[in-house]
Amino acid sequence: MTTESSQKPDPARDGRTVVVGVVVSSKMKDTITVREDRSVRHRLYGKFVRRSTKYYAHDAGNTCREGDTVEIVQTRPISKLKNWRLQSIVRRGDGGIAHTDADVTSATTGTLPGAAKEA
Repeated sequence: MTTESSQKPDPARDGRTVVVGVVVSSKMKDTITVREDRSVRHRLYGKFVRRSTKYYAHDAGNTCREGDTVEIVQTRPISKLKNWRLQSIVRRGDGGIAHTDADVTSATTGTLPGAAKEA
């Protein structure tokens, strides 16, 4: 005995807004920060200007990493800032942001940058 509602998708969920963006932070528990980039035309000059918007989205299993391209969907409020949830991972990123700190060891020499060499 099957019901018709289990076979058909809920029509109330069809009109939800879907955004594709890049994960810029995944350091919080069950939360990712997604940046959506878009190009808009300047009103006066007509030049296309890059604009971006950041969204906080719910990532239930902490599956996303920085640099991933994800698809998020609007949902009920989960917390003060989270009104979005992760729908799918479109493409895996290349592993995040490169460090430029001075205290990170050099991959080639295994020493700290700027450290004195012993002779």
